[in-house]
Amino acid sequence: MLVGCSAALFAVSMLLIALAQDVTTFVLGASVGFVAYGVFLAVDLALATEVLPEGDAHGGFGLGLYNVAGTVSQSLAPVVAVSVLAASGDSYPLLYTVAAGLVAAAVVTVMFVRSVR
Repeated sequence: MLVGCSAALFAVSMLLIALAQDVTTFVLGASVGFVAYGVFLAVDLALATEVLPEGDAHGGFGLGLYNVAGTVSQSLAPVVAVSVLAASGDSYPLLYTVAAGLVAAAVVTVMFVRSVR
């Protein structure tokens, strides 16, 4: 629940940045995003460790897979960003709107985690 809420709040922060007409709104959006992302990282890692099988000697594999998932997404983000910017003629508001949409899509995937052991 907290992971989904923080991810949704991060999507809102991306929209704030996309719609910013002045520096104050931009800084507010970035600040909200920093808080939301910090909460997301902390709770998401705790959730990831809780869904690992108990007593399994391969718990490190699950955490390694979690790390690879984060690394791959961070590696693909610049490619997606450059593609959006190239296709839109350097429209940063569109880039942040696309980012908000991708984060909102990620919120949907978190809803499939039903329970923690």
